[in-house]
Amino acid sequence: MREGAEHSGPTVTTQDERVRRAVQEDYAIVPYDPEWPRLFQDEKQHLLKCLPRDLVRRIEHFGSTAMPGVAAKPIIDILVEVTDLAATRARIVPILEAQGYEYFWRPTHGEDGPPFYAWFIKRAADGSRTHHIHMVEAHHAEHWGRLFFRDYLIAHPEVARRYETLKRALAARHPADRRAYTNGKTEFILAVMAEARTQERGVPSVLVLETNRLALRRLSVDDAEFILELLNDPSFVRYIGDRGVRTKDDARRSIQTGPMESYERFGFGLYLVELKETGEPIGICGLLKRESLQEVDVGFALLPRFWSKGYAVESVSAV
Repeated sequence: MREGAEHSGPTVTTQDERVRRAVQEDYAIVPYDPEWPRLFQDEKQHLLKCLPRDLVRRIEHFGSTAMPGVAAKPIIDILVEVTDLAATRARIVPILEAQGYEYFWRPTHGEDGPPFYAWFIKRAADGSRTHHIHMVEAHHAEHWGRLFFRDYLIAHPEVARRYETLKRALAARHPADRRAYTNGKTEFILAVMAEARTQERGVPSVLVLETNRLALRRLSVDDAEFILELLNDPSFVRYIGDRGVRTKDDARRSIQTGPMESYERFGFGLYLVELKETGEPIGICGLLKRESLQEVDVGFALLPRFWSKGYAVESVSAV
């Protein structure tokens, strides 16, 4: 997380120090507090009152404090739609910094993964965090997808209980590492959202397609080792390109921000291709939404030892 803080606070002077302080602060999971919705409403009204109305649109309560009955960090997460992030940085940041909010220009993924957005911490008089405010534009689909996650857990309390159990375990394991705590939730959140989307569409959640010899299923972070091998195969680098994936963590991020995000946004993406007889993964194949093309495109890549066996044609024909 390279949360690109642009303004120094009163006690630290460099960007890296501010980020380090933010991610290493202690935190705790506490029982649900029925006051949390009111705290959100109070802050929403404050923001509407003090910020330029031509820049601010929707203001939503999300995260665990928006889920009745679910234990959470006692910090109200607020998602704010702004019409223009450049104008937000020029006009909103000075207003909130003057009121004591801490501002970070933050990546959505990892150290520097776009899209970047404006993120603020609001603190109580004792220095404890009370609110996190995320300002994004309307096209930031991943952020707005968190409202879908919120609504799904509210409607499925058994899933919410599993989420609460995971959060308590992560908090116990990483009591002073907010980054590890957040990363530890990612796979669960993506899996739940994928399941929710497939339920919404009435299609299977894992297996997507079958042919006589092949099975195509959705990729998950558990496939990182294979994706690492495939993306670094010399033939892939030569004919498709170097994706800069060097470690299993890189491969997990590539899966999360590529195929898994595509499933959530569009309902399709690249799928893992396996041999039905053995379950051995041989490549990837599926549909791609490329910004440079109006139509949906087909993409595939197989490990060279599976070339010249008709698998490419078989998998592409299936999708």
